[in-house]
Amino acid sequence: MKAFISIVFIGTVLFWVSCTNQPIPDQPKSDLIEISEAQFKAAQMELGPIKQQKFNQALHVNGVLTSLPSNSAVVGIPISCSVIDVKCMVGQRVSKGQILFTVGGHALIELQENYAQAAAQLMRLKAEYDRVLVLYNDKVATAKELMVAESAYKAQLAGFSSYKLKVASLGLNPSSIENGDFVTQVPVVAPISGSITTINVSIGQYIEPHVFLAEIVNRDALVVKLSVFEKDLQYLALGQLVRLKVFGNGNSFQAKLIAINHSVDPASRMLDCYAGFTRVDGQMLVNNQFVEAEITIDSVLAPALFLDAMLKEDTVYYMFSLASKTASAYFFNKVPVRVGRIQHGVAELLDKPADSVVLLKGAYSLSLE
Repeated sequence: MKAFISIVFIGTVLFWVSCTNQPIPDQPKSDLIEISEAQFKAAQMELGPIKQQKFNQALHVNGVLTSLPSNSAVVGIPISCSVIDVKCMVGQRVSKGQILFTVGGHALIELQENYAQAAAQLMRLKAEYDRVLVLYNDKVATAKELMVAESAYKAQLAGFSSYKLKVASLGLNPSSIENGDFVTQVPVVAPISGSITTINVSIGQYIEPHVFLAEIVNRDALVVKLSVFEKDLQYLALGQLVRLKVFGNGNSFQAKLIAINHSVDPASRMLDCYAGFTRVDGQMLVNNQFVEAEITIDSVLAPALFLDAMLKEDTVYYMFSLASKTASAYFFNKVPVRVGRIQHGVAELLDKPADSVVLLKGAYSLSLE
């Protein structure tokens, strides 16, 4: 009997020892993500409610920077002449009235000569007309004689006025020319303020009146010329917001539609519309520079979060809802969300989230594992 009790006791002890050596089952891990107060501050995280953001429906178009006809000019001279001096260069900013070229030649001298002769002849015919008019009033000259004198005077006046306008267009002083003070060269000045984009002549070159010497564009008044497909014309309206990026310039600009062409190009099936900048802030913009633009045609309000408030795993986005907070840590729930439109770093949330405090910034420091 004693032997049986000993065996039972020893067996009980061995069973207890074997049970104490078994591995303890793993406890289920919490689904909460813990972030310490130090980590929260280091990552510059922010908390708050989900807010409504405006999302735009836009047309994506291309275009170029261009100038309106009133903000560009070609520089020319109304007579045949030779270029004596060039006082400008491509890219130079010039002011209205600034001297760009000096020109001269035989045509300039002949114009002054013809004007001086026309002035002298006009003076003589005017005196003759006045004399005949006095005689006619005294019943001495006939009506025919008065008519001949008047017609000669008025014909000469027409020629004189024409020469005077030509002389004035060159910036010459008519009174000096009438006194015989001729010049051998004249300056050519800028008709508008702007930047020189083209110079078409060189020193010593002989030019005709139809040849332009230079081109000036006021780049401070550039507009955006956009090409839009004809099917999208129905969505366009004056005053719509245009966001654009200029090739070679990392900045974004805002503009508004100021004109819409309702004539479609038969080859490209596209039409042109124009947008004026609302703000440029002295940025370097160049005529004919390529741009990419978005024309806002509609907008809606929707719940949204910045992309840096979420993490993406495969094709699923996750936001982080605050579950609780202690003095030393934050605890977040990982919540999958469906994302719609993404514009300027903001994602539209397609599922209406519950009213809660969520992470608004700094999700990059979290882990989905």
